[in-house]
Amino acid sequence: MSKDPIEEEKEDSVISWHAMDVNESLKALDLTNDVLANGLTTSEAAERLVRYGPNKMTEGKKTTLLEMIWKQIANVLVAILVVVAIVSAVRAATATDNEDITTNLIQ
Repeated sequence: MSKDPIEEEKEDSVISWHAMDVNESLKALDLTNDVLANGLTTSEAAERLVRYGPNKMTEGKKTTLLEMIWKQIANVLVAILVVVAIVSAVRAATATDNEDITTNLIQ
């Protein structure tokens, strides 16, 4: 037999709140219909704070500056350009003729 979808989701601890109507949401949270009109009492709110924790978004991992730079330069084309620049610099440093030095620096 098929289980109740709310009970299945409680077991998995992942509830699709966006797919539920108001009554299903109230049932999943063990609330009555009068909560819509009156809200939670202070003791109920304190109990739910202990049970579910604070209503706070979890923070994702922050990217460091070095990670951002690495993501920008970790590319085959950038590596090719770096190699070509190094070869050009070495050719310019080892050239003996003024024309060769100027040509290698321009490259």
